[in-house]
This record gives sequence, structure tokens and C-alpha cells, in this order.
Amino acid sequence: MAKDFISLADWSAEELRGILARAAELKRLNREGKRPQTLEGRSLAMFFEKPSLRTHVTFEAGMTQLGGHAIWLRPEQVGIGTRETPGDVAANLSRWVDAIVARTFSHHLVEELAAVAEIPVINGLTDLLHPCQVMADFQTVAERMPLAEAEIAYELLLDMGQVNPTFAQTDVTIVIGANDVVNPAARTDPDSPIAGMPILDVDGSRTVVVIKRSLSPGFAGIPNPLFANDGTLLLFGDGKDAVLDIVAALLAG
Repeated sequence: MAKDFISLADWSAEELRGILARAAELKRLNREGKRPQTLEGRSLAMFFEKPSLRTHVTFEAGMTQLGGHAIWLRPEQVGIGTRETPGDVAANLSRWVDAIVARTFSHHLVEELAAVAEIPVINGLTDLLHPCQVMADFQTVAERMPLAEAEIAYELLLDMGQVNPTFAQTDVTIVIGANDVVNPAARTDPDSPIAGMPILDVDGSRTVVVIKRSLSPGFAGIPNPLFANDGTLLLFGDGKDAVLDIVAALLAG
């Protein structure tokens, strides 16, 4: 039975290395003008609740280049929760296509689709995990050095359930680029479009430094009251440059 790609934790290190090796091989072949039609006759359903540029284009282009076909499904077309249950959608798509990629607000929704689907379900981004982005990052690192030599501090990475209780005892939290996933309206406003969505409770910190390029809204298209809090400092600019500037200022005393 084909395996879902919901979380990297579901895959062994050997399996993930195999995916990266295959990706490297396909990139090499593409540079040589060769595109093996390994997905000929296969179809991918792309259910996207959130806007997307990179994830949408790369999945659809990848399917086309390898001989397959991608079908973009908008939320209003599918009507999960209004016209169809997640289980009904998963069962029907299992009869018609060969795989599903879902980009949703709720991580639980992707898990519900995967629980019923008889075809692979790929997590194209939820408010909890983005495994495809992590694999793309790994591939970028692997193209520059052996992964075994890369310094990736996995032991310092915490999931939402682990880190949220710590914010109340945190003096300074730095938020880089995030918006909806740190929007307290999900917790405080039952009428908000993101009500009930899992978020990082950074507003519980004594001071929050938000680094963004602008005050444009997130995927949900709503204001974030965190940005107006008394304990929030806004720093506009490139995330990496801003962090380096902060570190330099701290070292200078």
C-alpha cells in the first residue's frame, strides 16, 4: 500500500535519503534535457485552501514534466464541511485519481483525508507542518555539502505542544515572517475565520519582536492584533539581515 507524506516523522532516514537521491537524479536528467515519463497516465488532485505560488506551480509542473496531469480543486468547488465530509471527498478521489496533495489550514483535515483515502495523501502545508518545504530545504543543503556534515540542530526543534507552555516564561520571542500562525484571534475570537486553528501563543511573551517585510495580512486575509500589542516591536526588512543586525547589536553591548 502506498505511503502518505503527512509528516517526516512517518518516514525513516533511509527513506528520506532515497527521496532526496531521486530528486537529485531527476534534476540532473532535466539539465541534460531528459524527462522520464514515470508518471504517464497518472493524475494528482490538488486541494488548496490556502493561496500558493511555489507549491502549486512545482507540483503541477512536476506532474506535467513527468508525464502526468494535475487537477486543481478550490475549496468552494469541493465544499468540505458543507457539501461533502472529508471522508467522502477522500473516498471519491481515491476512485478517480492516483494521489492527493492537500494544502489546508487544519492539520487534522489532512489526517482525516489520509485516514480514508486509498491513495497517497501529501501534506502541501498545514498550520502545523510543511514537510515538502523541509525536504526542499534538505535538498538545498545536500547540494552544497553531505547532509551528514551539516549542522542541523534537531534537538532544539520543538513542536507546538511543547513550546506553547513556555511562552509565558519567555522574556523575548522573535517571530520571522509568520502571521496567521501567531494570530491570537484564533484563540480569542470565536467569529474569526481562523477560530480554533492551532497557533503559537507568542503573545504570552513579555516582548515579541516581529520581523516582516510589510504589514500585509497572512493567508487568511485578516488583521493580526498581535502587531498592535503594547509588548510587540515591529522590525521591517529581510529576516536574515534583521536577525544578523540584532545579534551584532547585542554583541556590541
